[in-house]
Amino acid sequence: MRKLRIPNSISEYINEHEFWETNIGDAEITIEETEYNGEDKISFQVSISNGQNGLKLETQLLEYADQQNPKLSSHLLSDSESSVCVLWTDDQVVFEKFLDLALAYLEKN
Repeated sequence: MRKLRIPNSISEYINEHEFWETNIGDAEITIEETEYNGEDKISFQVSISNGQNGLKLETQLLEYADQQNPKLSSHLLSDSESSVCVLWTDDQVVFEKFLDLALAYLEKN
């Protein structure tokens, strides 16, 4: 698993700085506060724009995640479009596991 170096108290960091982000290859990782279904949440998001169709890449990544760890994709939400694949969750552990799988998939394909 790749070490992201996410700040230990990410919610306190977000309160002070609004967001945290970093890049790993073609993947941009953003952590920020969001509102979803009327609740405030911390969003752990990966955006990948590597020249592939974002919607197609989303399907490929979710299928790969299902093969490797079927429990992950049920916790992921999508905001993809044709130019960029965007997947997010409010669960940091799920996010880190998914990100590791997604990056491995991208390296192989």
